[in-house]
Amino acid sequence: MAAAAAPRRTCACLEVSYVSSSSHCESSVTSLLSAHSLTMHASYPSPEKERSLFNVVLVSFPSSQERDVLASIASSPSDVDVKGVEVAATCPCLLPVQPVTQKELAMEFSTNDEEHFLKFGVLISPTGSTTNSDHTISALRSLVQTHCDAADEALARRDITGTNETFDFREISSRGGKRFDQILASGIAKNVDTDFVCMPPSKAVDDDGVQALVHLARNAAWIPLVDSLLGKDEWRCQCSAVYSRRGSPDQRWHSDGAHVQAGAGYFTEDMPLSGMGGEGEATPYAVCVFLALDACGPSTNGVGATSFWPGSHAREQLVGFGAFADAMDLSVEADLNPGGFVVYDYRLLYKGMAFDEHARTCDGSNQRSLIQFVYHKTWYKERRNYGQHSLFET
Repeated sequence: MAAAAAPRRTCACLEVSYVSSSSHCESSVTSLLSAHSLTMHASYPSPEKERSLFNVVLVSFPSSQERDVLASIASSPSDVDVKGVEVAATCPCLLPVQPVTQKELAMEFSTNDEEHFLKFGVLISPTGSTTNSDHTISALRSLVQTHCDAADEALARRDITGTNETFDFREISSRGGKRFDQILASGIAKNVDTDFVCMPPSKAVDDDGVQALVHLARNAAWIPLVDSLLGKDEWRCQCSAVYSRRGSPDQRWHSDGAHVQAGAGYFTEDMPLSGMGGEGEATPYAVCVFLALDACGPSTNGVGATSFWPGSHAREQLVGFGAFADAMDLSVEADLNPGGFVVYDYRLLYKGMAFDEHARTCDGSNQRSLIQFVYHKTWYKERRNYGQHSLFET
């Protein structure tokens, strides 16, 4: 007879407001929690800015013990005065609640990048590098515009306005909300062209935009990180134009790819750290790069960019918990100049931010564009984000 499965645990995330008379108030609370086999996962000042008032996020205990835990916290030692306790969320895995800034996610272009990427699932280079020259960005803009114009004409022939409709073609898809994802090329490898495919309307590899695209896919500043994560000769790259038009709203939280490997599952009584704290998490099978063709982000007065939840790549059970990241202010919206880029794990939760109806890009355009490079293991096949039928074939 097969052994009974170990019971699954639910992670409860509590917000505790407290005042401590101790000069080391955080260590006092840590000691309190340790006595009850709890963990302090983050500590930060309350909005009231009182020096001694803190909110603490506690994690990792069975939800069935919630009442006992709350009673234990209420009976705190004399130097810790608990002012209030609220259950912020419950989840079948650890919630990544440590606040992270864009500065902490800065790409260093060193051997440290791999460690930081595996921890946070995202790194940011706001200004890019010399690889992304003005000439390269200009060539890529022209390439994207050619594809956008061709797609608009083909959609119009099918009576699709592209405003709020959802559709999936082999070359382009839209989830509505004036957002589009159009494949430019696929099958790009490090040193060979065997699988290379240039998508319509581009046909010639000698096109300046296609040349710039392929050159970046193989030689950009992020390639050493991709090689270290996926293997130097073990990846293929698909390139897409991802663009939003004025009036597009915030997206919902989502990930591009599913968790297709073992190791990022629920944690159980006999394996309390499985899928938690960096242990038991699957390594990346795909890594994405967003290369900005327009200045975008919080500093652009409404152009918007993309918001990421650092750490959300490690556990598949976090899908659907994006509202928690908003409520706890845990996301980072990338602020990028043209040529700046973000590298992120294919499983990371993120969302495109609104492009205000009255905003304009730096060149006055009503379209915010970027190039997405999807590097993936050679065994992985993308079947999730596009359709089977061609937009351009009748």
